[in-house]
Amino acid sequence: MRIATWNIKQIAPRKPLSERRQWMVDNFAPDVAILTEADLAVGRTWTDWNVVGQTTAIGKGQNYATYIVSPKHKLEQITEVKTKRKNYTLDTWYPGVLKAADLFDGSERWGTIVGMYGVTRDLNMKNCGHGFYSTMMLAKDIEAIVTTGRDRIVVAGDLNMLPNNFSDIFTDLGLIDVIDATSAWREPLPNCTECDLGDECGHLWTHKNGSIDKNGSPQQLDYIFISDDLADDLTDVTGGIQSFPDAWQYSDHAPVVADFDSE
Repeated sequence: MRIATWNIKQIAPRKPLSERRQWMVDNFAPDVAILTEADLAVGRTWTDWNVVGQTTAIGKGQNYATYIVSPKHKLEQITEVKTKRKNYTLDTWYPGVLKAADLFDGSERWGTIVGMYGVTRDLNMKNCGHGFYSTMMLAKDIEAIVTTGRDRIVVAGDLNMLPNNFSDIFTDLGLIDVIDATSAWREPLPNCTECDLGDECGHLWTHKNGSIDKNGSPQQLDYIFISDDLADDLTDVTGGIQSFPDAWQYSDHAPVVADFDSE
């Protein structure tokens, strides 16, 4: 099972949506993908794929949404989960940025996929330039999903946060950062921003923050997290411009891709 996350840049896209989709298929062909800052046309026009996500704008001037898409696997959207105390409704803090679905491999449920986008707003909804506060709030939805006892959970997206900024938001939920867990599989990323790992850094350069003709500083803003019961099934993690050197032609983000033994 190949699961990917990619911010496909609805705001000032570099290529038409059809070309971005074809590039995705040609370059990493996901079984399921989390698309952040995605064109609303994904929800309206990708009728040949299974799609979970809304077709309306997140807010005024924010004509994008988070989608979970699959070219061949069934997706059943999760809008509410039952916790010990009550029924918990997902995606209410900033509607449109978090989507969840059960993924099926044939007739069997493979696991639960959560896609999220860390909007750059603080708790007063003021622009703060990073996704820490929104990720902290969206983590409450992930916690509700985890407490239902679901197995095989994958959480992914563009969090608008650099590696040192996470604190214990995800580890406290029992989730594993697949990029961090496989860092020894890759060469260190030189001058990785907000990273103190030095030669042990295995981060992926997923965000272009320079001018149109320059890459800027190496930044990782996109992540995939998994529940512990998927750790032994993880077979490969690729992404960033290390794996997709022409990604900047299609978005200011490069994908992150995780492969799992589907058995």
